[in-house]
Amino acid sequence: MTIVAVVADVQVGHEAALWPDGFLNHINHKWQKVLMQYWEDCWSCEDARNAEFVINLAESIEGNNRKDAGRHLVDVNLNHQKDAFVDLIKDYAKDRKYIGVDGSAYHNGLDYNVEEEIAKDVGGEFYGSIANLKFKKTGHVIFATHKAGDAFIYKAQMLDRSSLYFSAIKSKLEEDPDMLLYGHHHQYFRTDTVSRINVIAPTWKFWHPIKGAAKFPQTQPTIGSIFLKLPDNRGQIEIVKKTYKLEHIYSAIREV
Repeated sequence: MTIVAVVADVQVGHEAALWPDGFLNHINHKWQKVLMQYWEDCWSCEDARNAEFVINLAESIEGNNRKDAGRHLVDVNLNHQKDAFVDLIKDYAKDRKYIGVDGSAYHNGLDYNVEEEIAKDVGGEFYGSIANLKFKKTGHVIFATHKAGDAFIYKAQMLDRSSLYFSAIKSKLEEDPDMLLYGHHHQYFRTDTVSRINVIAPTWKFWHPIKGAAKFPQTQPTIGSIFLKLPDNRGQIEIVKKTYKLEHIYSAIREV
C-alpha cells in the first residue's frame, strides 16, 4: 500500500493561520499555538509517518492580503511567509516525494512563484496548474489541482459535474483518473460517483472575515489534512481524515 499525505490552503502569514513558534521573533497568538499543536499531532500519526508522498494543493502563504489592505498579517514580507511555511513542512517532506501545484495569484508573489520556490526549497517537484499523477507501485491515477470550480454552497453538484465532464472526455485522456483531488474551499467534502472519488481537502486556517461576516455560516472551515491509502493493483482508495476542533477568533462569544 502507498500512503499520500495531502495539505491545502495553509496560508501562512495570516494571523488566523499557522505560524512556527517564535519564527523571526514574531509572537504567536494563543490560537496559533493551538494550530501548531494540531499540526504537530497530525504529522505524528501513523499514516503521516508511513506516507511516501506529500501533495500540497497550494496557497501555502497568505500573501499581501490586498482585499483587507494588508490587515491581519503576522508578517507582510512574502519571503518571510514562504520561509515560515518551509520551516513548517521541511521535516515532513524530508525523505518523501513532495509535489506542489499552483493556487490563485492572490496568494502568490508578483515577481516569482512562491509554490515553485517552496518545492525547490524542500527538494520536491512543482507541476504548475495540474498534477496528473500515476503511482507506479499501485497503478492509481489522481488528478490534483487547486480549485474544482465555483460552487459556494452546493459542493456536491460542483464535484459531480466535474466528474461527469471527466467521463465525457475519457477518450481524450491518457488514463481515466481514479480520484479528482482539490483544495480551495477550506471545507472537507467528498462525493463518490460511479467512475471515481471526488474530494476537497481541508485547510489549516481558522475562520476569518471574508467580505465581513457575510455568509458566515457557510464558510466555517474544516481544519486538518487527509491521507490517501492506495492499495496494490489499483484497489479501492481509502481516505483517512485527520481533522480538529475550530477555534473562534473573530466570532468568539463575548460576555457583556
